[in-house]
This record gives sequence, C-alpha cells and structure tokens, in this order.
Amino acid sequence: MSTSDHPITLRTLTHADVPQISAIHMRAFPRRAMTALGSEAVARYYAWLLTDAHPHAYRMGAFDGERLIGFNFAGRYNGALSGFLQRNRSFLIARVAARPWLLLTNELFRSRIALALNLLRRRPAKPDAQRTVSPPREFSILAIAVDPAVQGSGVGRLLMQDAEAEALRRGARVMNLSVDQDNAQAIRFYEHGGWRKLTDASGSWDGNMVKTIPPTSDPPPG
Repeated sequence: MSTSDHPITLRTLTHADVPQISAIHMRAFPRRAMTALGSEAVARYYAWLLTDAHPHAYRMGAFDGERLIGFNFAGRYNGALSGFLQRNRSFLIARVAARPWLLLTNELFRSRIALALNLLRRRPAKPDAQRTVSPPREFSILAIAVDPAVQGSGVGRLLMQDAEAEALRRGARVMNLSVDQDNAQAIRFYEHGGWRKLTDASGSWDGNMVKTIPPTSDPPPG
C-alpha cells in the first residue's frame, strides 16, 4: 500500500514523532477541546501518552517515507487524561484563562472542562505494576487519526488491522472505543469495520462502541 512513491510502513511511535502527531491531531480534530487549547497542549498530551507510565500501551504510526500520515494509540493506559491533567495543571489553567471565550461560546469545551475538573478530584490510580503482573486482556482504541490529506486511502484501515492483530496477540477478543456522537464520518468508518454501538436498555447511545474480533483470526507469531 502506498500514497505516493513510498510504500506505507508501520512502526512504533517515539517522542521524536510528537511534532508530527500534534500536527495531524490539529488538522484531523479541529473541533476538539484539546485542539482549542493550542498545539503545545496537544503535544504535551501525546508526549504523556508516550511515557513509561503506560507499560501496556500500543502506539503505532503509519509513515509515507519519513512523513507521518496516521497514528493509533491503543491498548491500556494508566490515567490517559487524568495523568495528563495532573502533570500539566498550571499550564492548562493558564491556557484556559487566556481563552475565556471558549467557556462562553463552546458547549463541547465546557463539558470537557467539567470532565477534567471531575477527574482532578479523584485520587490517582495505583501504578499498573501494583495491580497486575501479566499484561491485561483489555484493548481500547484511545486515539486514532489520519492526516486529512490522505483520508480515504486505507491508512485508517491499515492501522486498525494492525491494532486488532496486536489485541489478539495479547489475548483480547473484544476491543472498545468512544467516538463523538456527531462525528458521522468516523462512525461510518467504525461500523464498516465491524464495530457496533453499545446502547442502554432504552436504546440510548453515549458514543461507546465495541468490536468482537473474529475467532477465525489468528494472532501473529511471537
């Protein structure tokens, strides 16, 4: 598979990739609350996801030569949002204070701020090593994005297929994710890939989706 003269390659992301990760996030998610806080906030978030605090994380990038064109953060994370908020509290407070209009005009931003405040009130979770010795059989898609310039070229599907193979290798048979309910394009992508909405007894849906990995699929060796 290729989008130019180079074949698309997948490799594990590192801190050196943060500038490109942040740039793709800013282009792919223009309406996200994190995007509204600016590129430095986005870069700090992904830098946190790349730390050793998340031993069971999966961080994969799709590259066209040296250019990052898509990424997928999945697996299991220890305080993906709460840990980020704790470590960047002062910086984030200053960013929000510099953008007071967001609290007045952006309902999504207000809801995310309320969520952030709630997370900050909780007691930090114990490090994963204190709770389990073996890798957990939980596999969530935390953040997946494709550069808008190459959307529709199969990069997202390639990243998802690799994530499913990794989930199987870890012994997981069900994957989960959460998507914005008004993101029709993403919802179609997930449903086309076999994901289904998790609804409650009344039929209401809050954005959570799951996928059962077909039992006929075999995990890769090693």
